[in-house]
Amino acid sequence: MRLRGKVIGSLSEADLQALVDNGVAESHLIEYKAELPGGTDRDRKDFLADVSAFANSGGGCILYGVETVRDAEQHDTGIPSNLRGLPGANMDQTKQRLESMLQDGLSPPLRSTVKFQSIPISKAGDGILVLGIPASFSAPHRVVFQKTNRFFRRSETGNYEPEMTELKRMFLETTAWSEEAEQFRLDRIEKVRVRRRINANVNSSVFIHALPLGRLGGGYIDLKPHERAMIPTLAPPGGGSWSYRFNVDGFMTYTADTNWQLDSYTQWFRFGGIEGYASSFVRSYKGQGQEYPIFDARGLTIKIENYVPEALKSLVELFDHTPPFAVGISVHGVNGAYIVIDQGTMGKPIDQDEVVPPLAIVDDIDPVNVRNALKPLIDTLWQSGGFPEEPRKRN
Repeated sequence: MRLRGKVIGSLSEADLQALVDNGVAESHLIEYKAELPGGTDRDRKDFLADVSAFANSGGGCILYGVETVRDAEQHDTGIPSNLRGLPGANMDQTKQRLESMLQDGLSPPLRSTVKFQSIPISKAGDGILVLGIPASFSAPHRVVFQKTNRFFRRSETGNYEPEMTELKRMFLETTAWSEEAEQFRLDRIEKVRVRRRINANVNSSVFIHALPLGRLGGGYIDLKPHERAMIPTLAPPGGGSWSYRFNVDGFMTYTADTNWQLDSYTQWFRFGGIEGYASSFVRSYKGQGQEYPIFDARGLTIKIENYVPEALKSLVELFDHTPPFAVGISVHGVNGAYIVIDQGTMGKPIDQDEVVPPLAIVDDIDPVNVRNALKPLIDTLWQSGGFPEEPRKRN
């Protein structure tokens, strides 16, 4: 989650002071609070309503310790006036208290996805606490503290309770996101392999997709300012030195043969998604007087474990996307191929031409979380060749 382009965790006092100096008012993305949530039941319900409203909408940030301007009638204008800070607050204890409320007071819980940052300010002993709340793939979240059983969303003017029609849409929304991502993946595979709209080597194919859920159908990112960052960030997954160019779909780094047929590429889409492609993970192997088609599952596993985290990090840092993300791995043209570990360890021949595990949903780009999300996909690749999982530890 970000606040005006900066990741929660990297904010400074200057960033917060800029909100005051520029009169950045509360909106569907920002909420200011002069004090931390208290211990009364009313305070707890209000806190849970605030956080769930952002999670059920497009995400946002709550800043505790910031005063706002009052008009002549003492109504809150939502415009920040002063970094008041939180005198005497124990930030570690406060974080634990609020996380506990998010775990027990919402259904489903939100504790693991909300980011906290305590930011010291010039006043001795004071600080600002920022909560970054991403749009949630588990939405809608319901406030259940003391059997409240209420849903909230966020608008430009604050929290509101959705009517029944909107509430029904909220329940269907995350399912629609997954379906949209899966359809995008299938359309791209067909475009490359069946319709041959891209001049790629398709004797065998590996696709790696990193897609921002809920943002595939709209939004246009000007990729020109990111050109210098995109060129070295994600090497085409097939390896080797690469070239680059803008194209119809956005921006591509690629390797090609002497006939300009693409062997491997990374495609950056204008909506802020990434597709990796390689044709190099199935090859012929000669041994004992015979020739076998070999699927390099180990090489692909290593590539996936390096490529996907870097792709997700790029979506966050370059395009300001926030989780959840859909990650897809699909392999084509592998019927009859073997996974060979060494000369004495060969799996069973793959009995299908395509290995397309379901999309993995990543709601936190922490490397451990990404690795856990990828494991079922990687296991499926190895199981296609008769192994229960990747054999042995790598050196």
